[in-house]
Order: sequence, then structure tokens, then C-alpha cells
Amino acid sequence: MIQKNSFSIVSASVDASRSYVDIRFYDNPERSWRFHSQWLYDASCEHGFSKSSVDSMFMNSSQLARSISIISNKVLRINWSNETISNYPAIWLHALAEEAALPDALNHVPSPKESVKYWHLNSLSIPEIEWSSLMNTDNNVEYFKEKIIDLLIKDSENGIVKIINCPSPNVDSERNMKDTLITKLLCSIFGSVYYHLRRGEDKTFNISSENTKKAEYLHNFDTKAVLLPHTDHSFIMNPAMVMGLYGLEGASINTWVDGFAALNILNEEDPASYTILSQTPLRYGRIAHFYTPPLMQAITDTTITFDMDIPNRVKRIRWHPHLVGNLNNFHNYPKIRMAVQKFQSIMLRPEIKMELLLKAGDMYLWNNFRLLHGRQCVLQTPRTSVGQTVTEDAVMSKARELKINRITSLSSNWLAQLPYSLVEKIISTEDANKDNMR
Repeated sequence: MIQKNSFSIVSASVDASRSYVDIRFYDNPERSWRFHSQWLYDASCEHGFSKSSVDSMFMNSSQLARSISIISNKVLRINWSNETISNYPAIWLHALAEEAALPDALNHVPSPKESVKYWHLNSLSIPEIEWSSLMNTDNNVEYFKEKIIDLLIKDSENGIVKIINCPSPNVDSERNMKDTLITKLLCSIFGSVYYHLRRGEDKTFNISSENTKKAEYLHNFDTKAVLLPHTDHSFIMNPAMVMGLYGLEGASINTWVDGFAALNILNEEDPASYTILSQTPLRYGRIAHFYTPPLMQAITDTTITFDMDIPNRVKRIRWHPHLVGNLNNFHNYPKIRMAVQKFQSIMLRPEIKMELLLKAGDMYLWNNFRLLHGRQCVLQTPRTSVGQTVTEDAVMSKARELKINRITSLSSNWLAQLPYSLVEKIISTEDANKDNMR
């Protein structure tokens, strides 16, 4: 007896022109999905995700599906006009159907999209994870790494985590930005940290009450002043995705804001300003004279970056009120200025701005694409916080590795080009079928 899963193929057919393939799956046999035959030919990963020049879709000739067959409900086999044969895993076709195929209008019900879990101060609960669970070498460490990445990057989570029971630091080493706890932890989770153009490999940044020289040039180093909510690396072409901060000595009141929640409020209260932030480039730049040679960086970009894989989903916020430059639009200048002020004012509302005591030994990780952080005041000096960042490539590479290692129904060839959301969808499909078989 053939075991049927939700992604099992119930039926498949080729239209008269041989240009389209219609597929029905077990989870909704009344609904059919129409794929381009050529799309299926081009997208095949049966012989590896990397294509030769002959096999590249940019170079190969068009093909038609001559005939198709279904193998044990789990594989779709297609015979092509060039006498070759391709085999397609059913679960892969099922995952890509809503993205690449056309559903029949009569029976199509879109799959529910995971909504963002916007947090306000009264709804926020910061998860805590033990240092040792992320740094040991037993079999559970990969589970905790996947858990912490999910907590940081999934829309259904809050994007911030507290690391508890950290070991005692070497204070002198931490002050010199070498061999720091935060770097060790982030390297253990993600495999690498951001390589700074001047500091060099694996060195952290320190915000210290002793940094009087740096404070002359950059207000965010002036610990006597309020640091408004911002995202780090706003002046860098590709900002870091994950931030880590460790309280080495002293105490301060630090702030965090859910930028996605602030944007949602802006869109509800003033949709015109939301549109301005999504379409109008702002300029960010800085000159760091305390490096030798000085480091001079600048970028022009919109506040909101959308996800290319999910329409209208915000991927990243780029924002730093202390480093923003001129608003380069004469005709719309008053509206642009009003929009950025409105967004800033929302982030300062007590109901969404979280204030936390950061004392020696406290460590937090958060999503720098989503959460904006700042400093309200310093309570005890000398005060030093040690920070480190991780690039988007490092974060998402580790996330994909952990997810792909869990998938049993497909080889990595079929997963290499899939958006991360579809990799997670395949995991959810597999998990649901396992539950149904129990």
C-alpha cells in the first residue's frame, strides 16, 4: 500500500500544446496547479543545483513535455522533446506551487501567511538561553542554535534574546576588544562575525564612558547624552543583521523598540508618511578619525527595504537619527521631514519603547534589521559595553544549514535555490505528515 502524504501527487497531465503541466496534490485534490513545462525543465535540480553552460536556462533551447508519469505518488517524471527525462520530488513541487504555478480560480484558497508578532512593552517577554547550551559540544547544541536563530529572525518571534549565566570575563582583554565573550558566542552560533575594515578580524566595538576622544566626533560615543533608537551599520552598504551587546562594567539604561511595530503604527495613522519612508532615499554617513587611516563611509538608501520573496513584507529598517544627512528632495522636503519626525516620535512612545537596566554581566542578542536600540542614560561609571555584529550572509547561511539538515525527503540540491521561507515550509510539511502517521 502506497503511503499518501499531504504533498503526494494525485494526478498530473500535460495540455494539448505540451507547454503546461497540471498537478493535483493529496491535501486538496479538487485544486489543480498549472506549471509552465519550460519552467519545470529549467528548474530541475536532479543532477545538481549548479548548471553547466549547456544546461543553463540562459543558454539552452526551449523544450516541451512529451509525456508524464507519477511514481509512487512521490515523484513526477517528465519525458522531454529532446529525449531526456527529469524526475521531480512531489514535496518540492508542492512547496513551490503557490510561487511558480497558476491555481485554478474555482478551488484556490491561498495558504495563510505567517503574521508578524509585533511587540509593545506590555506584551514583551524576552526569552532567556543559557550560555552553556550554546557553547558545549553535546548533541543538543544544534537544537539551541536553531532555537536562538528562530527567536531572532522569525516574524512570529520578538527578535531579542537574553543570554544568561555567562562566564566571568577577562576585563583587560575585553577593554582591548580582543578575545571577548560576545565574539566567542556569536562565532559559536554563526561561524563568523563581521570583519571590520579598520579594527580587523574578530575585534569588537566598545562604548565606554572613557571614550572622550571618540565622543568628540561621534555623538553615539558620548555616554553623557541620550542615544536615540537606531539600527547599527546604517551608513554601511550591507548592514549587519544580528547585534550582540555585553555589559562589561558600570550600569546604564538602554532602550529597544520593535521597528516593525513602529512602522505598522505609522502605516495605520499616516499611510502617506509610510509610503515616503518606503520610497524616499535618505543619506547616512560618518567619518571615524580615531582609526588610522580614518574610515569614511556613506550610503543613500530608503528607510524600508522590502523582502524580494514575500510581497509587501518589510525585511529591514535602516535608521540612525544621529547620522542622517540632508533630505535630498526640494519639492517634497516638508513632507519628507514630517514623515521622518512622525516615525521618530512613534518610537519614543512609552508603550513601545522598552527601557532595560544593562549592568555588568548582562548579554543581549537582537535582530538589527528589525529592532532599534539606544541609550537613555548612564547610571554608574566607568561604564563599558562590548558589542559585536554578524552579517546577513553568516546568519542566513547558518539558518539554512540547520534547517536543511532536518529535511529528510529532499537532497540539498533541491533546496539550494529555494527562499528560506520555502525551506521552512518543507520542514512544516514533513513535521505535519509525521504527526499524522503517529
